[in-house]
Amino acid sequence: MNFIKIFNYPIYEVGGCVRDSLLGIPNKDIDIASDLTPEKFKSLCKSLGFKTHDTGIEHGTITVIIDGEPYEHTTFRKDVSCDGRNATIEFSKTIEEDLSRRDFTINAIAKLGDEIVDPFNGQKDLKNKKLRTVGDAEERFSEDYLRIVRAARFISRLKLDADDSLLKAAQKLSPNIIKHVSIERITDEIFKARVHGCQFFKEAERLGFLQLLFPEMAEMNSTDKSDWLTQIKRSENTSELLYLSAILVPIYKENAESRAALMRVSKNLSKGVGILYKLRKSISADTTAAALRDVMAEAKNYYEPLKVYLSEIRRRSTENIKRIEQFEAQVKESLEQPFITGDYLLKSNLKPSPFFKDVLTQCGKLQAEGKTFEEVRKAADELIQSKS
Repeated sequence: MNFIKIFNYPIYEVGGCVRDSLLGIPNKDIDIASDLTPEKFKSLCKSLGFKTHDTGIEHGTITVIIDGEPYEHTTFRKDVSCDGRNATIEFSKTIEEDLSRRDFTINAIAKLGDEIVDPFNGQKDLKNKKLRTVGDAEERFSEDYLRIVRAARFISRLKLDADDSLLKAAQKLSPNIIKHVSIERITDEIFKARVHGCQFFKEAERLGFLQLLFPEMAEMNSTDKSDWLTQIKRSENTSELLYLSAILVPIYKENAESRAALMRVSKNLSKGVGILYKLRKSISADTTAAALRDVMAEAKNYYEPLKVYLSEIRRRSTENIKRIEQFEAQVKESLEQPFITGDYLLKSNLKPSPFFKDVLTQCGKLQAEGKTFEEVRKAADELIQSKS
């Protein structure tokens, strides 16, 4: 898309979209920039009939909708001061000054129509598979320590080598990550790295911050660490739940759920991690239909992820998974459409109690094992009668 023609003004494409375009990687997340202040850019958009949204106006960012697609426009900026995570900025007038405040040379490339603006030789670094900071590495990381985590992500995602000065600066300054960067931002980077998670964590160790994120890893021997990385590798193309479980369960075991919560993930994710840990040994060669019913009743919506976790991540129950799938449907039906319900027991004058719940469970297990409706009802009646 030629933004000069659209706006009849020098509007630049900037950052990751330019980098990915040069690498031939599809990227729908296109950021644009110019010297127009937010108000002037909004006025220009209005004159052209484009809708805008104030998505980050305090930082100079306005989202414009063109042909149904959103594009974030940010006014050229320069840093006034930085505290290791947050920067005080002011607007600037040139694209070169805006690019000079960016993290890595490969992200400090802009495009104006067909013209490439590359003041820090980012294209050369892309060609040479090298990750370098814009300017002095220690200074750049000290401005925002999250950049060290991002370095690990870019190295692993794009298969780059870290520049020597970048590597030394990262190893020296990594201890400041935990002090200055919120856990939410770190967690976000970990999830962004999911499809290349194994290599990301290898780079995290090389750059010096892996054990700062997970101090308990110090207790893992080389075999355990290798198995941990293998499980992460197997989780890369699965779900966020399986990826997070592969990361946390081998390290934190029974505390994996609480550790997930500390990472500020959703309650659904942290609970899922706990369920997968608790039920990680629940399916074996001896698992019966009745036992599987207990597993499904406890796992609920996490049952399908549990099966994938056991077979694809841990690779310990593939044959067992295939075996239980032979009677899985009838077990599921016993939970969703039970022959004996609470209404039936109430009509039989059985009052709610632990015994009431036990009758429902026993009848459900009989149904899961393939007993007929008549057989299950007879069993229920006999249990009720025994209590009379």
